[in-house]
Amino acid sequence: MRVKDIVLVKANYKPNLEAYPYTKPTDYYEIKGLNPLESAGYNTVSFVKMVTDNNEESIVEVSDMVADIILKLKNVIIGREIDETERIFDLLYRITLPFGRKGIVMMAISAIDLMLWDLKGKETGKPVYKLLGGPTRERIPAYASHLHPTDINELRKEALSYLEEGYQAMKMRLCCGPLDGYKGMERNEELVKAVRDAIGYNVDLMADVWMAWNLKYARRMLKRLERYELSWIEEPLPPDEYHAYKVLSKEIGIPIAAGEHAYTVEEFKLLADYGIE
Repeated sequence: MRVKDIVLVKANYKPNLEAYPYTKPTDYYEIKGLNPLESAGYNTVSFVKMVTDNNEESIVEVSDMVADIILKLKNVIIGREIDETERIFDLLYRITLPFGRKGIVMMAISAIDLMLWDLKGKETGKPVYKLLGGPTRERIPAYASHLHPTDINELRKEALSYLEEGYQAMKMRLCCGPLDGYKGMERNEELVKAVRDAIGYNVDLMADVWMAWNLKYARRMLKRLERYELSWIEEPLPPDEYHAYKVLSKEIGIPIAAGEHAYTVEEFKLLADYGIE
C-alpha cells in the first residue's frame, strides 16, 4: 500500500474557547496585539488526510501552520510504501534540518508518522499499540486536568466535583508570573491553598505553569508552595533552559515535570543528561 496523496480536508476551524484570566506565558509574549497561541496559529484547527493507492484514508488534526508544513513535505512521501515509517521519518528529518528539529516542523513530521502508523494498522487489521509491541500494563491511573484560575469558591467546587467522580489526582493551573510581583505570588499560593484545603492531603495535586517563569521567580514561588505537597510542578521554565531546570530541581523539594515541548530523542536525552526526571 502506497501513499497516493495528502490533502487539506477542512482548514481554519476555530473552536469556541473559553477565556481565563492568565498572565501571558513569560509575561512578554505580546506579538502584534495577539496572544502567543493566536500568533502561532494554535487557535485554528486544520484536518489533513493521507490517502493510499487503494483509497484507504487517515486523518489528523493539527494547527493551520502545521498543516502548511505537511503540504509542503507531501511530495517527498507520495509513492512510498506506508511500511517505510522509519525511512520516511529519517528522510523528512534530514531534509528539514536547516529549519526544523523542533516546533512546527517536528509536529508536521510527527503528524505524517501518525497517519502512516494508522494506515499500517488498517492494512494489518491490528490496533497500532499491538504493532508497537502490545500493552505493558492493564490499567493506567488518570487525573483530572483543568482547575483554571477562576473564582476561589468556584475552584473549590470544581475540585470537589472531581473527588465525587472518583478522581484521586488532579492538576491545576497557576496564573501569575514574574511581572505580577509579590501580589502575583500571593495569588498563586491562594489558588493552591484553596484546592488543597478542599481536597485534603490524601489526593495527589499537581500544578502547571506552562513555561511562564524564570529561575529567580520559580525559586521564590516554589519555596512558598512546598508546604502544600504538590506531586509535581509542570514546566515552570521555558523548555530550553536545561541548566536552570537542573539548578531548580536540586534546590526545590517539589518534583519538576518537563518534556511536554521536547520533540526528539535528542531533546529527551538532554533532559536526562541534566538530571531532569
